Amino acid sequence: MGLTSMFDYQSKRWFGPALSPPTPPAWDLATAESLDLLISLASRYPSAMSTRNQLENIRRARESPP
Repeated sequence: MGLTSMFDYQSKRWFGPALSPPTPPAWDLATAESLDLLISLASRYPSAMSTRNQLENIRRARESPP
């Protein structure tokens, strides 16, 4: 599944030319509370999500058992 980040993850911009910048964990490792918050925010601010596919990945992760 995709990487978990409530922001538009931009490793080069945030960390510079690092060889191994940190990466967010996979969506399926996020807590139910985190996913609920993100789904709620995306519903209120649809322009904040860069693609509908990302929101679908979040919803699938939320519906999957941990």
